[in-house]
Amino acid sequence: MSIYIFVSTSSDYHVFSKNIPVAKELGIEVYAFYLSQFDSIEKKLSVGDILVTRNLGGLSFNKESLEKMNQISHAKNLPFICLPGYKNDDPSILSLSTAPVPVCQKMFSYYEACHSEHIIESLKYLSDLYCGTSLGWQDPKPFHEFGFLPEYADKKYIKQAKKENKKIIAVLLYRTHYLADDIQPIKQLITEIESTGSVVMPLYCSMMKQPQDEIHPVEKYLLGENSATLPHVIIDCLSYATVDVSTTGNVTQGEDDLRGLFARMNIPVLHALYCSESESQWRDNKKGMSPRDMGMKVVLPEFDGKIVAHPIAFIEEKMLNGQLISQYEGNQERIINLVGLANRFAGLALKENKDKKISIILTNYPTQNARIGNAVGLDTPASLICILKELKEQGYKVDSIPKNGDDLIHSLIDQISYDTEFLTEDQKRLAPAQVHQQAYKKWHEKFPEKSKKEMLKDWGEPPGNVYLHEEKLYLPGIFFGNVFVGIQPPRGFGENPVAIYHSPDIVPTHHYLAFYRWLKEDFKTDAVIHLGKHGNLEWLPGKAVALADTCYPDLAIADLPFFYYFIINNPGEGSQAKRRTHSVLVDHMVPPMTRADLYDDLARIEQLIEEWTYIQSVDPDKVDIVQNQIWELCESTHINHDLGFNQAPENFKEYRKAINGFLCEIGNTQIREGLHILGKVPEGDQLINLFVSLARIDTPPVKGTQTILMEFCGITHTGYFSDQSLPLEHKVPKQLLDFYQKPVTSRGDLLKLFDTISYAVFEKCFVQMSQPIQSLEEEINKLLKLKIPGLSKTVVFIFQQIFPKLQQMADELTSLTEGLNGKYIKPGPSGAPTRGMATILPTGRNFYSVDIHSLPTTTSWIMGKKLADGLLTRFKKESEKYPESIAMVLWGTSNMRTKGDDIAQILYLLGVRPIWKPENKRVIGVEPIPLDKLKRPRIDVSIRISGFFRDAFQNLINLMDQAIQMVANLDEPIEMNFVRKHHLESKSKELFRIFGSAPGRYGTGILEAITTKNWESKQDLADIFMTWSGFAYTQNDYGIEKKEEFKKQLSQMDVVSQNQDNREHDIFDSDDYLQFHGGLINAVNQIKEGQGKQKVKEYFGDSSNPAAVKIKSLKEEVKQVYRARVVNPKWIDAMKLHGYKGGLEMAATVDYMFGYDATTDAIEDHMYEGVTDKYLLDEDTQKFLKEKNPWAIRAMGERLMEAANRGLWKKPDQDQLLEIESLVASVEGDIEESL
Repeated sequence: MSIYIFVSTSSDYHVFSKNIPVAKELGIEVYAFYLSQFDSIEKKLSVGDILVTRNLGGLSFNKESLEKMNQISHAKNLPFICLPGYKNDDPSILSLSTAPVPVCQKMFSYYEACHSEHIIESLKYLSDLYCGTSLGWQDPKPFHEFGFLPEYADKKYIKQAKKENKKIIAVLLYRTHYLADDIQPIKQLITEIESTGSVVMPLYCSMMKQPQDEIHPVEKYLLGENSATLPHVIIDCLSYATVDVSTTGNVTQGEDDLRGLFARMNIPVLHALYCSESESQWRDNKKGMSPRDMGMKVVLPEFDGKIVAHPIAFIEEKMLNGQLISQYEGNQERIINLVGLANRFAGLALKENKDKKISIILTNYPTQNARIGNAVGLDTPASLICILKELKEQGYKVDSIPKNGDDLIHSLIDQISYDTEFLTEDQKRLAPAQVHQQAYKKWHEKFPEKSKKEMLKDWGEPPGNVYLHEEKLYLPGIFFGNVFVGIQPPRGFGENPVAIYHSPDIVPTHHYLAFYRWLKEDFKTDAVIHLGKHGNLEWLPGKAVALADTCYPDLAIADLPFFYYFIINNPGEGSQAKRRTHSVLVDHMVPPMTRADLYDDLARIEQLIEEWTYIQSVDPDKVDIVQNQIWELCESTHINHDLGFNQAPENFKEYRKAINGFLCEIGNTQIREGLHILGKVPEGDQLINLFVSLARIDTPPVKGTQTILMEFCGITHTGYFSDQSLPLEHKVPKQLLDFYQKPVTSRGDLLKLFDTISYAVFEKCFVQMSQPIQSLEEEINKLLKLKIPGLSKTVVFIFQQIFPKLQQMADELTSLTEGLNGKYIKPGPSGAPTRGMATILPTGRNFYSVDIHSLPTTTSWIMGKKLADGLLTRFKKESEKYPESIAMVLWGTSNMRTKGDDIAQILYLLGVRPIWKPENKRVIGVEPIPLDKLKRPRIDVSIRISGFFRDAFQNLINLMDQAIQMVANLDEPIEMNFVRKHHLESKSKELFRIFGSAPGRYGTGILEAITTKNWESKQDLADIFMTWSGFAYTQNDYGIEKKEEFKKQLSQMDVVSQNQDNREHDIFDSDDYLQFHGGLINAVNQIKEGQGKQKVKEYFGDSSNPAAVKIKSLKEEVKQVYRARVVNPKWIDAMKLHGYKGGLEMAATVDYMFGYDATTDAIEDHMYEGVTDKYLLDEDTQKFLKEKNPWAIRAMGERLMEAANRGLWKKPDQDQLLEIESLVASVEGDIEESL
């Protein structure tokens, strides 16, 4: 008769294993195993054996093993004692026991405080009860759930440390680790803290989730009376979150309680990582952590607002009393770094603001003077001025703040920048910040040997020759008293162009590391601030998470407190910064949003169409005249070309329908109306337009204005506005038409009517927003002369719940200063506010993302099916068959925002569906959809994942690969299963469909090649894309080079597709679309061209309105964005309000258009002509740019001339080219004169 104990954690395994020899000396036959080992032990079980399990985390963890043990115990009549880990754990675990309830309760009372004495007594109890022995046993002794380690129980030393102004660091550790005496890393941590002169408060903790109506025990212990013993910083060595996280990835408790425990204590929390593998395994693990560890120990703690810090503990095996046991051991180097970071955060709380030094870093990619401060959606220079003023107001020494952002950037460029074409010898020699090569060599000597060898290979002996002048490395920046405003160094590809083709794993330059090391060692900065999404620090080579000292983000930022401004709608790249650079995010609002509306000739065409409609009955003799005017104007504006009309149509009604739909798509597009400035709430029309944008789409449970007005008009089809050219099939109430005063004949017209009503209602009610809902409803009824059910409720929702959150935008500045004062920055959700997510506001928070194991959610499954069906329907309509192979771009950021729409689409294309655990809706697998239910073939999908997706979602890579392998092995007709068909045709045992960049590497190489002009042909770009992307990922393979397999897969593609889930940005706002979507399209087309095949279909999925999913061709999307935003005077005029940054946005737009054209031929000649006329040759815009950002004129002019020289701009007007050339030469002369 034997006792078999099964545990779920290494600490439990450690303490039970350690006590087995003692039990055996008493004659008790006992064994300890992990729950995951049960299958291998099952056959050894015999009559009389006893099974005991202790499972931490609830029934959702190890449920299958526990249920199997229950079944076998019943079958073999074995006592089974199934115990939860803690009293607050899932009580349903106990119900799986077969032993009597009193026995289970007795055993739980022993293991609730699971230390050696209790373990031995519990085994004696079981032995006497079931094995017939008479050993005798003692009842368990009570043991505190929370408490200080014994030698630190008297807190008088803390009060003394407070008087002496010493740094006080609390350490939270698991009670189970303490009871199991598995605290070697904690001992190392304590020793290191004390060696630095700081004071430590080590507190063991039981369950961190406590009743909401009680003061948390951690608060009681750490705060003392009147916060007399409050530490300056906490090092947290626990897992999970203290708040409850719902299946949608949002916090469900703590909203009314300052979001939980740590917000109430208001001190920063550094989250130390305990890894579930040995140190040597971690060293070799390019992922850094397993998906399970990632979820529990990184993702969930972010919901608490914890700062993801360093891995300090690893599980090592050793022999003890003849038993092989596992226990945690600490990594001294990582512990030293962590303690350094903790001491610096504590220093922020103790140091007076007037003595603090702060570094604010601006991005600069490409390294042109036209593009300094290239942050997405943010007026970086104006925001920087706001930060400087806020710091000065808070007592920081900030001298000579420029009067505006333009002056600041101009001063910065006058000092020195990275734009070597405009640098003078004097600027290099007199750079305010410099590092002598001897100083850098001393720093470099202390770098890890591995890093030194890599840098030597890529950049030669230190200090290299990048940005080196007269034995000094110059560091662009400018001082404002104790604040240094610097420009982030370039990544290095521009300085080593060959690497783009052959070495995507190139490490950062000596200059790069010298810049960050100078901040720490010479300037002695107290904190670093990165201003806006995004820089390149978090994308340097290294592990995905749990970084080592040889990972370059860690090597650069070292132990400096790091704050990072990030736009709220980009959870993915923000999470990357948090996880790879221990940054604290401060999120900011998206730019003001508005309708594109129609302008210039587009507005004139709309007027002519309205006139044509009107004269049909009142003056038919003029119909032909107006038709000719419409045709001619559409011809001169290239709309006829865009819509495929080569000659005047015979059926003008159909022509008019197409033109009207096209104009509606443009006018109804949501675009940015300027840029966000930190802390500034939009005013006037911008604020009303923002209300309209936030209210348009449903924010469950509140209906959006579009839904309310659709229902009022009798429209029930949710996808009604997918095609705005279709005729109106529902009667619009006369009162609404009278209010609108324009004809409404198409669905697009109706959509515009809805927005017009929404704007009018918000404008009318804004001045009376504080009135009761009944009063607002009366005002709306008077305005529209009828009652629309539900509309007032949505208006009140925006005014009473969302507007107050908008008014908290000042938090974007005050949260930063709180963080710089060593305080806690509250966490908050992330996403696209105008996609039905307005409730994620306010901004100024340290945003979190999603529970990675909940993706795709049941809601995103519905959206994914819509996207898949839309794609297949379009292809079948165009090709009269289903596509066999589809290539998709898969990003982590968009799937965090949507909770997995793209994943769901891929799974549904494959013909499989997720399996969700009923109790928590976590995804645990996939299953095939029967063909008779699917009613179509299974599509073969190849996926190009981004580097961040690889880092964040290894679990989803496994899930998709599981689906691919499953489908390939289904016994089905090959004409109904294209995955199986192609796999059989390949005659290969291997099956790869998921590809990306090499582990620890990011991007596609396309942007680097285009920026440096280091390419000659589209084939060059294809080769670069293949070199950077040809690494395969499966459940068993992590980034193995499979370039030829990737190439083979791409040769079979029928479609290349990418989705966009919101309209807070567009394809010419970001370089990512041209790199991934454009790069993938070009790679496929170059392969197909070499094989004499037709070009691939280029699709673009638009799910910005979840109710009206659209699948467009890439060229359709290009045409819409070009007319709706790029050359729209509304956008251009809005950019002019932002000075230098407005010019930067124009230059970036031209670059991104060029990049898409270089890869896809998507840009028409008239588009190049349009941006030339609107950006460069328009008198007012040219004057604006010359004053605010003359470098942007040069950048745009050179790019447009490059387009002509490369044949992308196929037939440029020679006079226009001469004007560009003359303008660029003139501006260059002006710039050089100013130097």
